[in-house]
Amino acid sequence: MASLVTLGCLHLSLGGAVSHAAAPVYPDHGLCQATPRTVSGLTILASQTPPAPSAVTWDDAREATPEEVAEIERTLIEFAACYNAGETLRMAALLTDRAITAGMVDLGDLSHPRGAPPTELQMAYIGTFAVYRFADGRIGALFAADIAADATPLDALYFLLAQQGDRWLIDEIPTAGYVASVQ
Repeated sequence: MASLVTLGCLHLSLGGAVSHAAAPVYPDHGLCQATPRTVSGLTILASQTPPAPSAVTWDDAREATPEEVAEIERTLIEFAACYNAGETLRMAALLTDRAITAGMVDLGDLSHPRGAPPTELQMAYIGTFAVYRFADGRIGALFAADIAADATPLDALYFLLAQQGDRWLIDEIPTAGYVASVQ
């Protein structure tokens, strides 16, 4: 299944499993249910040596199942809900230890909780595209969102997520080459 994604004036045809909202959706703050991490735990993880970049390749990728797409989407929507609620410690709970060690949490944000951002800075969920499972067990997904106050019509990040227990957690944001290579 291919999807047409518009990034400004650039149109991309993406393969892989897809899930998207009919219109931008601002996830309700109540969807932010993750058990919050502790500041001390995050500080310890952030002080560790960052992991090497991932070695997954597209050669070993297969399209994710509809069930996997639903679980990935659940995590990414909850991530947006936690962002919109200003719940940094709960948002960090949706990241693996590897992601935190790699610097995906700004510890400065933790010492000065920001609270929920104003409406114009809330994150709208647009969709989850190009969802693939890699041989190492992780799933990659292009997460599309929009923040009204920012000049771009669409913000997109390619996440690699790892299953931990019954949840999929954000594990890595690969280099730009991954996004450019999505077929």
